[in-house]
Amino acid sequence: MVWSNPSFEGSPPGSSISPPNWTACSGSPDTQPGCWGASLAPASGISYIGLVYLLSTPGSQESAGQTLATPMTAGNTYAISLSLVNLDIYNGSWNGGTIINIYGGATNCSFTQLLWSSGSISNSTWVTFNAILTPTSNWSRFVLRVHPGTASTFTAAGVDNLLSVPLPAKLENFQAQLQGDVAAIDWQTSEEQNMESYTVERAASDMKFMEIKTIPATGTAGSSQHYQVLNADLPQGLSYYRLRMNDQNGTTSYSEIKELLYSTSGEHFVVYGMGPNPADEFTRLEVYSLLDQDATLRVIDVAGKVIHEVQQPLSMGANEFTLTTTDWPAALYRVQVIAGGKAATKSLVVAH
Repeated sequence: MVWSNPSFEGSPPGSSISPPNWTACSGSPDTQPGCWGASLAPASGISYIGLVYLLSTPGSQESAGQTLATPMTAGNTYAISLSLVNLDIYNGSWNGGTIINIYGGATNCSFTQLLWSSGSISNSTWVTFNAILTPTSNWSRFVLRVHPGTASTFTAAGVDNLLSVPLPAKLENFQAQLQGDVAAIDWQTSEEQNMESYTVERAASDMKFMEIKTIPATGTAGSSQHYQVLNADLPQGLSYYRLRMNDQNGTTSYSEIKELLYSTSGEHFVVYGMGPNPADEFTRLEVYSLLDQDATLRVIDVAGKVIHEVQQPLSMGANEFTLTTTDWPAALYRVQVIAGGKAATKSLVVAH
């Protein structure tokens, strides 16, 4: 994978503009150091990008992306590294970590497929993260987006030094599926170079990944191996699974993220994200569905009046919908998704 300006150089450090070749989506990513009191030196070069999430300012969930010269190809596996840091100089009320997610899509600012998540970042100095990306479609857009951890209202992260790296193991597939009340985590490798072990990790919506189980690597270069870990005692709702690959020299790499929905009350979908909230011009609704199904998306004001209703198909897996709130009066609303005889409701504040 090749980026234009992978080390985020070119703009004057200390400016509230994105580095060249990186397009801002919501908010205004900063070229660091020197902006808003951030003084940490870059991991390499003279500058890096700073991304901020601020709950009290609608739209301030910053992201930056670019169109790749050669699109990612569906089914291919890409190994990359990037330097990440929690910029706690921003974080007046930081208490839940900062998360950087990588998305793939076909258009600017599209968060169509979650390719990788850092999990909660608390390090105040640069740390190199290794990531495995496996696109499900031919994505031309590569997007970095900041997310808050649990109860965070103001978080920020620095990103520097994107690099393509050799694969520690050729991961042919990685799946998380329900087998009754148990999650079956399966993966297959076609080649292992000095691999020591694999660790299955699980997270809730806060993206704080916890170890489920570590098993030794058993393959060699040129051999094909299949592995499985069974995870019982599942929490209700949406869980995220990833695979940590540990090689013999102490380097770790992380697979793509797989979502798994577990419900004992019959729901076939979950609303797992909505933001910005409060909203000014728009909010994005994130819905995960176990199957292809039809849904009704409804917005209700405090008087109980339906001010917006649309029939919306849900595709199996992750779905994202944008609600335009520009013409809605500043107030509290209920956003409701109805499918399969079940309803999920989220509160939305519109503040102009």
